[in-house]
Amino acid sequence: MNDEETVVDTNNSDMQNTPVMKLRDRKNINQPSRYNDYVLTAEAMFSVCEPESFEEAVHSDESTEWRKAMQDEIQSLKDNEAWELQDLPRGKKAIPCKWVYKVKHNADGSIERYKARLVIKGFSQKKGIDYDQTFSPVVRNATIRALLSIAASEKMHLMQFDVSTAFLYGDVDEDIYMKQPEGFSDNTDRVCKLKQSLYGLKQAPRCWNKRFEMYLLKLGFRKSDADPCLFMMKKDSFKLVLALYVDDGLVAATDEIALLELMQRLEAEFKITVKPATYFLGIEIDEQSDGCVKIHQSGYTEKLLEQFGMSECRPCVTPIISSEKAVDNDNTETDSVKFPYRSAVGALMYLMTGTRPDIAYAVGVVSRNLENPTRSDVTQVKRIFRYLRGTTGVGIVYKPHQNSKALVCYSDADHAGDKTSGRSTTGVICMYSGGAISWLSQ
Repeated sequence: MNDEETVVDTNNSDMQNTPVMKLRDRKNINQPSRYNDYVLTAEAMFSVCEPESFEEAVHSDESTEWRKAMQDEIQSLKDNEAWELQDLPRGKKAIPCKWVYKVKHNADGSIERYKARLVIKGFSQKKGIDYDQTFSPVVRNATIRALLSIAASEKMHLMQFDVSTAFLYGDVDEDIYMKQPEGFSDNTDRVCKLKQSLYGLKQAPRCWNKRFEMYLLKLGFRKSDADPCLFMMKKDSFKLVLALYVDDGLVAATDEIALLELMQRLEAEFKITVKPATYFLGIEIDEQSDGCVKIHQSGYTEKLLEQFGMSECRPCVTPIISSEKAVDNDNTETDSVKFPYRSAVGALMYLMTGTRPDIAYAVGVVSRNLENPTRSDVTQVKRIFRYLRGTTGVGIVYKPHQNSKALVCYSDADHAGDKTSGRSTTGVICMYSGGAISWLSQ
């Protein structure tokens, strides 16, 4: 990025007089009723609205926070020399970009920070010209739980980190040109020739993953054959295990000094934020005084109950009644309009795949009729919510010294359990250190 690049003053009178739709007016927009079951607006979950455009951001009540977030993003781009300004070569086309705004929250719902990301509109890239391969792996949920179970079993130290502007560390092999970002232009026709990958590029995740993997291998880590985003280093005096999900990392170490040294090396190579492992990818992590590690999603569960109007419901002791009989399908359309069935099942599925294997079978049953839910289906979904109301804080506990060499697995299947189709349902659960790390019901 060249020194002659200047910043446009977003406080000038011309911009202030631009007619912009206020964020608080968005909820007055009439949307088709067919989308009621798919869309959850930000107002339903948080008090701060996230702008849809640059103009909305600079005219919102939180404009100061958004301007600061954009300045921080531009500064990161300058520090990483993400591009250089030059005239657009003949025959080349500059790809447009846009600002994306996000309010980051803590586990309790409070605001952690305002984040602005400059994203290139990679959908206009052409394969074979602007990119080749795009696939990039991420760590699986079961791998994260396995890491935490091992950490509890061996009383390892836990820490997590977040890489700021991670995609900027990836090298771009193709010649890609981008228009100057809105609000940060030098008022010329020059364009940005990318030197590093940028968010929105189709190949950006792959470039970043390859860059981080190469650095870990250089430090002496070994990549797992079971999960390409799990890395391990084992020496006589200590053991390190690292899991990476895009730009979020979780590390467990038998020696605290070795863990701190690793964090220092990562900080020297990348711009990272290091903090105790308490909230990783939506999962709350509680390290207890006796060495146990508990994972749960109580905060998400509370928001879920409030979102679907079940926060004051009466709890029940089981998530499903197997003998419950379905009612006639005559009221299917009426029930679908009254209750956001598909949205509720999707939210429950996210909870089930994270930390709640106890609702796996029930969620599988209610997932069978997403297109035409009946009154009985809605009743079953509400029963799962009632069960969650009484078990909000339930999670998985991994304990130390629980026969750490043993991976215990159970499996079973009924015979033609589904009365409508005659199909069987299979259930599998794998446990380590006294807690479940992988499960399946289908």
